[in-house]
Amino acid sequence: MIVAGVLLDKKEQHMQIYRGHAEGTVVEIVAGEPDEEGIRQGIHDYYYPVVAYYANGRLYRTQSPKGSNPSRYYERDRVQVRYIEQDPEQILIEEVQRKVSRARQLYYGGFLVAMIGGIFFLLFATRG
Repeated sequence: MIVAGVLLDKKEQHMQIYRGHAEGTVVEIVAGEPDEEGIRQGIHDYYYPVVAYYANGRLYRTQSPKGSNPSRYYERDRVQVRYIEQDPEQILIEEVQRKVSRARQLYYGGFLVAMIGGIFFLLFATRG
């Protein structure tokens, strides 16, 4: 739990740079070179979403720095975008998806039930 807390804290510190928040639409998928991880996996093309969003009252159309193969996004997908307020063209797409969120809920719910079961076991086992 301590390690998880430290990792979440590191991620939160990184996200503090990207204080701006907007809802955007994927308007195009662009093929490009993979990152180092993609090259290690032998992937030849990565697909990068181009997102249109409003920041500071102005419309931006920016290609995400994170790509994938196959593409995680489709044209006209609605996404949550975080951007640097001083440079709104520097973006991150928030990766929280319904399946991931549901999986986390199940994981933590299961962990909680296991902990409660362990506490009850210790309570009743010591009554002896």
